[in-house]
Amino acid sequence: MMRVLRSRSVVTKTLAGTAVLLGLAGTTVASAAYWTISTVNVSARAGWSDYGLPNTKQSNSNWASFNGDVMPNQFGYNTRITNSNAAGRSNWVGLKKDRTTRANGNTGEIGYHYYIDVRSQPYEPNSSRVKAHFSADWK
Repeated sequence: MMRVLRSRSVVTKTLAGTAVLLGLAGTTVASAAYWTISTVNVSARAGWSDYGLPNTKQSNSNWASFNGDVMPNQFGYNTRITNSNAAGRSNWVGLKKDRTTRANGNTGEIGYHYYIDVRSQPYEPNSSRVKAHFSADWK
């Protein structure tokens, strides 16, 4: 009888510990920053890109994160985040294919929506359609 009670105690403690860990992990994931996948039309010669999908800033991070998915122009792109009035809210940084780059100087506020602003190089003669994922937070 004593052996059965001891086994139940171990199982109960293990289940309780697992529940606590899962609860903490769920809280961390819920508050973590997330990526937004956005496709934008980019003008030739470093002109404006259009608005894609927004990303909501979720932390006090001074950084924004970018990762290029489809980047057809040969000379590359620069990017930053902007608000809905097209005012820059981070510094410019190079957009790299399949690699995360981060721009500092992020002055966005928690809870507000921000957009990716992608620019071609000043000597790029072609417009293009760029797909990237970005976050208004450190990712």
